[in-house]
Formats: sequence, C-alpha cells, structure tokens
Amino acid sequence: MLWVVQIVCFVLSLLVRLASILVNFLLTTLSWLIFGLVIAGGWWLETLRNRWFQVPIVQVVDCERCAKPREQAGGLEFALQNSRCSDTAYCNNIRRALNERIADLERELHKTKQELEHTSRFLRAAELQANEKRAKIRSLEEELRQIREDNNFAPQKSRDVREDREQLYQQNERLRAKNLQHWKRTLVQKQQAMKAQAELDERGEKIRLLATRCRKVQKELDEVRKQLQHQTRRADEQREARVRLEVENEGLRRPRTVAR
Repeated sequence: MLWVVQIVCFVLSLLVRLASILVNFLLTTLSWLIFGLVIAGGWWLETLRNRWFQVPIVQVVDCERCAKPREQAGGLEFALQNSRCSDTAYCNNIRRALNERIADLERELHKTKQELEHTSRFLRAAELQANEKRAKIRSLEEELRQIREDNNFAPQKSRDVREDREQLYQQNERLRAKNLQHWKRTLVQKQQAMKAQAELDERGEKIRLLATRCRKVQKELDEVRKQLQHQTRRADEQREARVRLEVENEGLRRPRTVAR
C-alpha cells in the first residue's frame, strides 16, 4: 500500500514540474511576443513619421550604443529608430547642437534688429532733412513768383535764385538716391531677419518633435522593463512554490519510509 502512495506522489510531483515548465515556457513566449509587437509598432510608427516628416541630418557625435554611419540616407531617422537604449547621450547631443544653432540665430537676429533700428533712425533724419529742403524749395519758388509778379526782378538775383534752386534740386536728388539705397539695404536686412526667424521657428519645432520622440521611447522602455520585472517576480514566486512543494513531498516521504 505504501509503494502505491509513493508512486502517486511521484506522478503528482512530475505533473507539477511539467506544469511549471509549461507555464514558464508560455510566459517567456508571451513576453517575447509582447516585446516583438512593441518593437514592430514603434518601427511602423517611425516609418510613418519619416514618410511625412523629413528631419535633416545633424552632424553630432553619436552615443556608443546608437552609433551608425552618418553617410547613409536618413541617418538621423535610422539612429532614432535604433536608439531604444537607456543611454540618451545621442539625443542630448542633438538637443545641444540645435540649441547652439538657435542661440547663433538669435544673436544674428538681435544684430539685424539693431542695424534696422539704426537704419530707421537714419532714414527718419534723412526724411526730415528732405522735408526741410522741400520747404525751402517751396519758399524760394514762392519768393520767385512774387518777384516776377512785382516786375522788380533783378537779373543777378534771378541767377542766384536759379542757382540755389538747382543746387537744392541736386541735393534733393542725391538725398533721394541715398534714401533709395538705404531702403534697399533695409529691405534686404528685413528679408534676412524674416528668414532667420523662420529657421528659428523650424529648429524649435524640430526640438519639440525630438523631445516628444525621446519621451515616447523612454516610456516604452519603462513599460517593457516593468513587464519584465513583473514576469521575473512571477517566475521567482513559482520557483519558490515548486521548491516548497518538493520539500514538503520529501518530508512526506521520509516519515513513511521510517515507519515501514
């Protein structure tokens, strides 16, 4: 009768071991399947993003885990797809390089604004001088008209007035040409400032996209790490339960053997 009980206990322990092995295999397969689905989903989303948003290649130093050839097409996108590691030095280098470029653009924009203010002040002063010249020309023309109406116009005075008027006209033409040159220069500076502002906005948008991508990758890594920790904890609990059951079975066997 005792050997029947021993056989039954052996069969039960064997079944428990087989069940634990099967459960471990299923959990491992499920974890790898989830990990593969997460990677495939990230790759698919990255492919869609790269199809609609083309990110230019930024010459920065890669991290050791994410180092890829910079000469290949889409090097930045390829590096971002393969940056699923805890080392974020590559993304930090990208952000640092873009921040330095933004700082340079801001300095250039500030310098251009200062030049525009200086040019605007010069143009206002030139416009005031031109208005004064025009007022003087109008006063001289009015004086000439009055002299002609009075028929008391002297030839020498007429020549002096004519010379003054011609000089004023010439000065006005020179001032107008100078104002035109300053206006063209101001227009070019405004265009450069608008271009710098557009480039600054574009860089800021790229930084926001990269920051969002980094947060998303970090979140995915945290989720996978939590799943692996949970599965490891469950495997440890099952292993402890299996060892406890084996110890109990061993304890049940020994007293009965002694009694026999």
